[in-house]
Amino acid sequence: MAQPTMEQAMLMSVLGYEVETENPLRRGVNRSPSYFETLGQYRNLPIMRSENFTKFLRLYKEDQVVVLAPENGSGDTAQLAKRILYLELDRGLQVVCTQPRSVAAKELGERVSAELEVTFGEQVGVQYRKYNKTSKQTRLKFVTEGMLLHLIRDNTAMAGYSSVILDLYEPTINVDPLLALLKKALPLHPDLTVIIISTAEFQNFATYFNVPQALGLGGTPFPVEFQYINEVKSDYFEEAFRLVKEIHRNAGPGDILVFLASNLQVNRAVAKLRGAIPDMETFPWHASLSEAEKKKALGSGERRRCVITTNIAERSVAVVGIVYVLIFSVDTGVEMQSVFNPCVGIWTIQAALISKPSADQRAACAGQSQPGQCFRLYKMETYFESFPEVSPPNILKDCFIAAMLALKSAGIHSVGTFDLLDPANQEVYLRGLKDVSAMNLIDEVGTVTPAGKAAATLPIDLTWYNAFDEAIKLGCLSELIDIAALASVKNPIFLRPHDTQHAAGSLHRQFMAPLSDHMTELNTLYTYLQTKRNMSTEQLATWCNETFLSSEALEEALGLREGLIQWCKAKLGVSEISGLTPHDEDYHVKIRKAITKGFFHHAAIRDASDQASDKASDKASDQASDQAGRYRTMKYSPVWIHPNSALGNSD
Repeated sequence: MAQPTMEQAMLMSVLGYEVETENPLRRGVNRSPSYFETLGQYRNLPIMRSENFTKFLRLYKEDQVVVLAPENGSGDTAQLAKRILYLELDRGLQVVCTQPRSVAAKELGERVSAELEVTFGEQVGVQYRKYNKTSKQTRLKFVTEGMLLHLIRDNTAMAGYSSVILDLYEPTINVDPLLALLKKALPLHPDLTVIIISTAEFQNFATYFNVPQALGLGGTPFPVEFQYINEVKSDYFEEAFRLVKEIHRNAGPGDILVFLASNLQVNRAVAKLRGAIPDMETFPWHASLSEAEKKKALGSGERRRCVITTNIAERSVAVVGIVYVLIFSVDTGVEMQSVFNPCVGIWTIQAALISKPSADQRAACAGQSQPGQCFRLYKMETYFESFPEVSPPNILKDCFIAAMLALKSAGIHSVGTFDLLDPANQEVYLRGLKDVSAMNLIDEVGTVTPAGKAAATLPIDLTWYNAFDEAIKLGCLSELIDIAALASVKNPIFLRPHDTQHAAGSLHRQFMAPLSDHMTELNTLYTYLQTKRNMSTEQLATWCNETFLSSEALEEALGLREGLIQWCKAKLGVSEISGLTPHDEDYHVKIRKAITKGFFHHAAIRDASDQASDKASDKASDQASDQAGRYRTMKYSPVWIHPNSALGNSD
């Protein structure tokens, strides 16, 4: 009888772990019947079928880098990560898997823990810069790309890890330096394997790592029927409502997923659909929602669901039950992109066409559990002729400071000429070089200073380093830590639901500091803490709801605050966290001075024409001022105050 090949033996080992009655991750504990019920469903995914997985194992055994090129909907990163965990179970090393967003990493970690029937944070964990749910038992860890960059900077050979899975369906600014450091680490760690998953740019990744070819995989488990419009309507909202109502009235069972460009559009659409179709459950789903609100969107019920979302739903989590997908946006297939403007030194939000892979991924949501339909509110020729083949690399449109400092801290001096997947945008690179030099994070020859080494380890934007340093001198470090934590949470602390935004704005004014948004948020945090001390958990939740405050964001800030306190003690050499009282002389001035020391490069001055308009009474003068811009940067670029700002409401 012929001996099985190495990859066949590996496959048999993995399958053996999967079907064991006893949980191999929790010896002495048997698996539940529901585990085996779902196992068969996952094995039907193209990426998990025996023939495809055997091909993968052959590459996994022979090469240090494996590039997978799945079609949209062909498989599930979670299932691949579980099998890699079983492959490496006997080695006692960790498997790490990246996600572009923290919300995706956390949801995937929670989901895999549940599927493997282990305690979340023990055998399976999640880690990103503001969150660490891992332990000494953790064997599979889901992280953001930024977190892995942080880990590899301090552990350049990736000791303690057996496999790195990079799920690069939506690469962030951290991908280029991360790939560069992994490429440098591979010769130092011959037993380390890097697995790259990409639906669109797999050839670029294969070329970068000298991989002969990527392993292609099949598409969605079920077919998806496409319908395009023949004529683009100017009122996309009305066209969308017409289609949603038509699907709801005439189609069979199945939920509806609607893609929009922004959170504001999502909230508006939800309010209108709830009024127009009361017998359908309509939910928003975007990054600014609380965890409870997101779970509502992903739940199930007896009535049809309509989930209104942004591009976060393309791959963040699986939306079970979605059959019909309606794609529409402000300008036929657009999304809102954050782009760094090196001239101004700030990010701007721009509308841009989605890429073909993004459009395909949205459609693939409809073919996961049964045959589905995708209604595209743009012409077929728009898809083929106008949508870009891939999204522009983030290194060309994002701030490069953190990535530059991470590379320099890892011993790469000439970042501008280093072997990156995509060369940095020259203007962005030079702006970053100028900023880190001005912040004293590198010296005159480009070497990382002691301050730069410390700043590179900050769990938040490294720009806060100099603000903390100045706050120590001014005696207001406690306040600066609070402000930095509030500025670094992923969701705003002030809730402004579309249908009650005016009422919310009125209630938020009680916290307002007329000259500073940072002080406004600080006032809010202190009020929240005072209220928390005097109320029960239920009463506090009611107060937050009535005041339109996000208790989740405020609690996240408090958790981050504790981490920043420990960081300051370890990196800045302080034993006590100094603070002021509101009665201290120059209370506001000292805090604002410390902030300015960190963010001096974001300074702007009141526009001269706007100051003149304050004295003018005629309407034309006011309009001219608005066109000129309320403020100008040091390089004379016009900038405006956000309408929700305390400054914007203080006139």
